[in-house]
Amino acid sequence: MDSEEKARRRQGLYKIAGRYARAYANIAAEPDSSDFNDLELGEFRREVENAIGIRDAVRLHSGDAVDIKLYEPAMRHLIDNYIRADDSKIISHLDDISLIDLVISKGAAAEDDLPPASKRKRENVAEAIENNVRKLIIEETPVNPRFYEKMSELLIDLVRQRRDEASEYEEYLERIAALVRNAKAGHGKEYPETITSPGRKALYDNLGDNEALALEVDRAVRETAPFGWRGSAMKERKVQRCLERILDDPDAVVQVFEFLKNQHEY
Repeated sequence: MDSEEKARRRQGLYKIAGRYARAYANIAAEPDSSDFNDLELGEFRREVENAIGIRDAVRLHSGDAVDIKLYEPAMRHLIDNYIRADDSKIISHLDDISLIDLVISKGAAAEDDLPPASKRKRENVAEAIENNVRKLIIEETPVNPRFYEKMSELLIDLVRQRRDEASEYEEYLERIAALVRNAKAGHGKEYPETITSPGRKALYDNLGDNEALALEVDRAVRETAPFGWRGSAMKERKVQRCLERILDDPDAVVQVFEFLKNQHEY
C-alpha cells in the first residue's frame, strides 16, 4: 500500500471517529428525548472513547498531528463534556503543545502526557516520536539542506540503536529530545565568531564549513538581492548571477540559490 493510500485511509478514520463522537454528543445532550436507555448510552460512550483513542494514537504515530491541538474547539467541547470528562486533565496537557514541543520540554517523561492509547507500548511511543521528528526534518530541509541531512542521519542511528536495544529507553528519549532541539534551531552550535545569523550558518554548513566563502556569499547576496526578489524571474536571475561570480561549481550555485530562497533574512 503506497503512502497516499495510507493517508487517505487515515483521513477517513479521522472523519468517521469525529462523526461518531458528534452523533453520540447530540444524543448525550438530551438523553431523555432519545430511545436509548442508560445501559445503551454507556456502551455507546465506551465505543466512542475507543474510537477517539484510536484516532489520537494514529494521528500521533503517523505524524499527522505535528501541531497537536488534538481537537478543534467544537469537537474538544463535545469530548470534554460528553465523552471524556474523567480524563480531561490528561488531554489538557496537549491542548496548546505539539508532540515535538512536548519531547523538547519533557524529554524522557514525554510519554506520560500522551493520550492513553498512544502510551500503552513504548515501541508505539518511540515510533510516534520518530515519525514526527522525521516530518519536522523533511519540512525544514529546504532552509539548510546539509544540516538537516546530518539530523536525518542522527535520527536513523537513534532508531537503529533503539531497535537493537543498544541504549536504555530513557536515554533514547533524552537523545531524541536533544536532536529535536537542534532540528528546531535549524543549525548546529559550533560556528566561527563571524558566522552569527541563521543565513550565514546555513551558508557555512552548505559550503564545506568554509568561513571566508560563506561570508563572501552572504555579503554579495545582501548587496545584490533586490527587494521582493523571490518569485520574480528577472530578480532571481540577478541573484543567481551574483552566485555564479563567486561559486565555480554550477551545482553549488543551484543548491545555494534554492536554500537562500527559504532564508528570509535575504
